[in-house]
Amino acid sequence: MKTIVETAVETRSLETLSIGLRGAFLVRRLLGSGPYTVFAPTNDAFAAMPAGVFDWLFEDRARLAHVLAYHIVPGKVMAHDMTSLHSLPTVQGNALRIATFDGQVTVNDAHVISSDVFCSNGIIHLIDAVLEPDIAEAVA
Repeated sequence: MKTIVETAVETRSLETLSIGLRGAFLVRRLLGSGPYTVFAPTNDAFAAMPAGVFDWLFEDRARLAHVLAYHIVPGKVMAHDMTSLHSLPTVQGNALRIATFDGQVTVNDAHVISSDVFCSNGIIHLIDAVLEPDIAEAVA
């Protein structure tokens, strides 16, 4: 079984995330034993960011690390676990809001579009948005 990083690198829809993880120096952490749960924004999620935000985010490694660490939760949280949760602490320090409605899990305002991608050191859930409160306002 592959690690979270190896899985992300080999998953076409996670190419932008893979580049970001390398740029933010988070690869080493996600190659470790974990376990970790990663809420992985797809390429389309990064492409949907407001104009200028993507470039602003990827220009500064510390800022990029701060945002991407917000997508990583210590421990292994499977989709069925999230149905009874309201929040999850991230390695970045803030908590994610978890909600379930009609069987659809959301993390903050992002929808989990593919869940329970098993890795040797955790699990990946693909999401349709980049998680970061107030990121668009910081560009303005």
